[in-house]
Amino acid sequence: MSSPSRSAASGDATGLATQVTVRVAALLDVPAERIRPDVPLAEQGLDSVSAVGLVADLEDQLGVALDPQLTWDHPTVDEIVRFLSGRLDAPRAVTAHLRSGQSEESAG
Repeated sequence: MSSPSRSAASGDATGLATQVTVRVAALLDVPAERIRPDVPLAEQGLDSVSAVGLVADLEDQLGVALDPQLTWDHPTVDEIVRFLSGRLDAPRAVTAHLRSGQSEESAG
């Protein structure tokens, strides 16, 4: 499997949307242009087996553990992207906060 893309791994919403859309399209065997980001994936043909496959693929690509019910709790591409963006941004925010605290300590 390929390594996480830089934009998706860093929480870039556009990169995440593209990555999720392309993966869903592959699972449904349709062109990515046919995937509507605001329509529930189940309405677009994603069944429970494919949904679990999508979650596993995203875990591998992003390097994060995800709940197998991700597509149930966040049923559209847009909702998945919002969730993942927050999930991927959180570690960066913590790291930035810790770094700023370390630089304050070394300055004082």
